[in-house]
Amino acid sequence: MLFSKAPECFTIPGTTRRYLKLDDFTLVESCHSEIRTEKELFLQDHVFAFVLNGTYKPQVDGVKMNIGSGECVLMRRSNMLKYQKFAAENMQGFECIFFFIKDDFIREVLQINDAVKPLPVRATSIIKLPMNEALMGYVQSIKPYFNESFIFQEALLRLKMQELLFGLIAIHHDLVPHLIDFSLPYKNDLRKVMEEHFTKNLSLEEFAYITGKSLSAFKREFQQVFNISPGKWLLKRRLDHSRKLLMHTEMNVSDACYESGFENLSHFSRSFKSQFGINPLQIKQLS
Repeated sequence: MLFSKAPECFTIPGTTRRYLKLDDFTLVESCHSEIRTEKELFLQDHVFAFVLNGTYKPQVDGVKMNIGSGECVLMRRSNMLKYQKFAAENMQGFECIFFFIKDDFIREVLQINDAVKPLPVRATSIIKLPMNEALMGYVQSIKPYFNESFIFQEALLRLKMQELLFGLIAIHHDLVPHLIDFSLPYKNDLRKVMEEHFTKNLSLEEFAYITGKSLSAFKREFQQVFNISPGKWLLKRRLDHSRKLLMHTEMNVSDACYESGFENLSHFSRSFKSQFGINPLQIKQLS
């Protein structure tokens, strides 16, 4: 199944969204007048979403939330995000600012704040954070940075991002252990992760992070658990899944290909025939 990765998909050439991108973080302004939009993304970084108008309905790790105007939500990286965006009834459309933040920047800010002490609390994948007047003012102060005519120094924007995290910690004290845990990947069950995500076009590095392991440790444990390399397992699992789709659903060959995690139809067809001795179209005609 092909899907977009955020924030990468918001910063590609031709995007209509305004954004600011530095090494450690990416800010994205989302404004539109459509009554409702929905999408599925893979989160590459941790993200704070501040809703200024309308309603944002994210779903992460099976947890659904409604985030209204004047509210914020924090979502953990390396998760699939499904969301819906609804325009406000006051004709002001939908407006939200997303702050995608990398681990290194979070560590840097938490080290600056000497009052922060690690706590043995495991972070949840999604947390709703009501805002106060100070945070609302902060978000409004960020909006001019998206104007092309607004000239700023990178150091100033980094200070603004530090201000964001300090401000959130000041009013949400229980956020601290979650932020600390965000910078330390936790271990997930290898079989469970692979079965849940094999149809998604993730790299082996991304699969490794989801399971809380380095790439080398991921490959080593994978071989021990499945007695096969990750690449070979993914190919076989996706081919088996595509065959089931072709035999037991109304999907055509192209849809079954992409729904099973393949990115190239020709590669899919060659691999399918090599595995089953018959090409995908033939098995579809026989089903």
